[in-house]
Amino acid sequence: MPATAEGAGREVRSDAGHRSRRYVLGQEKRGNQEAIGAAPLSDVHLHALTEDDLLTWRNVLPEELKDTTKQRLTNDLKAALNAT
Repeated sequence: MPATAEGAGREVRSDAGHRSRRYVLGQEKRGNQEAIGAAPLSDVHLHALTEDDLLTWRNVLPEELKDTTKQRLTNDLKAALNAT
């Protein structure tokens, strides 16, 4: 069951959803944030996905991201892949 914002009565999306949309699936311009194109990884069919594809994706993440953020993104992606 999705979490709700306290007192607001609306669903709250997880941080993992926001991060995957931003760094894997791409994102349209939002407020002051520029649009971000989808990562090349999103074009790879699941059955054709290789470790090299995943390493390449991780290596092209923005340099300004902290290592802990990159690890969190990697963990989120691994969880999504394992769920399929």
